[in-house]
Amino acid sequence: MLKAYSFTGVAYRNTGSYAEAFDYYLKGLELAKKFNIPEQEGYAYINLGNLYLYQKNTKEAISNLNNALDIANSILNNGMISYCYLNLGRAELLNNNLDSAKMHFIMSLEIRKAMMDDENIAVSYKYLADVYGAENNFDKALACYKRSLYGIKKSNDLDLLADLYNKVANLYLKEKRLELSVNNALMSLKISNQIGAKFRSRNAHQSLANIYLVRQDYEKASHHLNMVIKQNENLFNKQLSEKILNIKYSLEQEQKQNEINLLNDQKDSQRAFIVVLAIALLLGLLFLFISFRLNILRKKTNNQLKRQKGDIMLKNEELNNQNEEIQTIADSLTEANIEISLQKEEIEKSHNQITSSINYAKRIQTAIIPDADSLSSMFVEHLVYFRAKNIVSGDFYWVKKIKNFKVVAAADCTGHGVPGAFLSMLGITLLNEIVRRDDLTKTSTVLDHLREQIKSTLKQTGKYYENKDGMDFALCAINTDTMQMLYSGANNPVYILRKNVKESDLNMAGNEKIKLHQLESIDYSLIELKPDRQPIGSHIKEHPFTNVEFSLRKNDSIFIFSDGYYDQFSGDTGKKFNNGRFRKLLITIADKKMTEQRDILDKTFVDWKKNREQIDDVLVLGVRV
Repeated sequence: MLKAYSFTGVAYRNTGSYAEAFDYYLKGLELAKKFNIPEQEGYAYINLGNLYLYQKNTKEAISNLNNALDIANSILNNGMISYCYLNLGRAELLNNNLDSAKMHFIMSLEIRKAMMDDENIAVSYKYLADVYGAENNFDKALACYKRSLYGIKKSNDLDLLADLYNKVANLYLKEKRLELSVNNALMSLKISNQIGAKFRSRNAHQSLANIYLVRQDYEKASHHLNMVIKQNENLFNKQLSEKILNIKYSLEQEQKQNEINLLNDQKDSQRAFIVVLAIALLLGLLFLFISFRLNILRKKTNNQLKRQKGDIMLKNEELNNQNEEIQTIADSLTEANIEISLQKEEIEKSHNQITSSINYAKRIQTAIIPDADSLSSMFVEHLVYFRAKNIVSGDFYWVKKIKNFKVVAAADCTGHGVPGAFLSMLGITLLNEIVRRDDLTKTSTVLDHLREQIKSTLKQTGKYYENKDGMDFALCAINTDTMQMLYSGANNPVYILRKNVKESDLNMAGNEKIKLHQLESIDYSLIELKPDRQPIGSHIKEHPFTNVEFSLRKNDSIFIFSDGYYDQFSGDTGKKFNNGRFRKLLITIADKKMTEQRDILDKTFVDWKKNREQIDDVLVLGVRV
């Protein structure tokens, strides 16, 4: 019977019928006291405390939970003690008493660890993470959430798991770790939709909208804001239906009870009338007395009916008040939806303005990067695989014919999008000025001068707190008379694809700058000329760039590139493409025409990436001599 009262109270609480839940909890408490069952008495106090927490009445919640804690300590029930500490921590968290909340959650956690109660250990870690999050202690909050996730996954509590993933997503958002934030929010959304938890799903959409606003991905932000509006409406309709059903059920129960009472009264009247007739036949002298008694009974019945009528009118008035309250909530939601719609319009307007500006920047960038005619005039066969992450790119390539030299370069600037694009345009401008002014006897000299110009323009003096903007660079100058190539690199190598290569042909002994890559049963080999491990820009240990000379043969293919291609994550496994796989791909397609090679590079990249977001700008430049 005690457990029945508890379960019934929980059912009423979950539907928002707090008054009915309170009555059942009190009945359970009185019964536990009557039969002297301290364990059930303690859990009854915990139920009352939790009910007050639902209503945010922390004063009454703490009072009832302390009563439960006294009983738990007296009967040495560690499970109940840990539960009391957990809920006292929740109350202190609602009061924003973070130190007290943390203390209670830690006490609950230590008891559960001693009991090896893995499922409830995970719950304690979850609330402890909430406190650290409120204190802006992101590292500890993240560690606690991860520990909680581990336990909740084992217990398969999908509702709590969805809530935890969303909290982790919001924590990463505060730290601007947007990729991790997106992944956790999407996981929360997936689980919420799987179990039909609309409230959790709404929260996940809200988190994704916030993330994409920070990332300036206004299209996705708008989509998720629309989902928040839609699910707010669904949740409101559901809450409204449940409330109306509860009110209707209460009125029907009241009406049925009134009908039963009325029938009972009618039966009493009939029974009394039969008795009167019997007595009248037997004892006529008692007729007046019985009539008097019937009059009294009739008045009593009338008074009772009047009271019942008054109760019904009171219930109707209460129903009207509740309808007004529901209408107020509906009006508030309508206003909120209007405000969200206005925000959406403002976001779309800002997005259009920003996109227009970036498109203009793209036209400028396109104008200063060499076009296909420039490459065709210098090389019969060439390929350019250029795929920007955003509208504008931080990668660029550069070609120029200077006397008897054909010069090609590829650069990867710090960042991508607008910041990278500005740095790329600065690099092209400075490069044009340097090669116009200097000779090309050493490509290393060009990179040395370019580094000094970049540092001067960006006001980099080498101090540790300065920005470290710069670029990775590969520069090749091919002497058309001698077929000698000069190469210098800042973090970026150059790959030469050649048919029928032997190590003895390359004079590799003692030369750390040259490395040979070969695949079994393939005629073509890849010769790697290694770069200096320093960027074009401020660096901790700067040294002059190295000049590498290499003898080319007819039909050699030269490739320079950024790291965007082989750093891309797979849409299936989540792993990077990596440089080894990139070299193998170039070797296997080396016998094909450059146009075919470009198509294969594109198809391979798209198939690898699938629906995963592109993480960086991609540039691959190839020429055949």
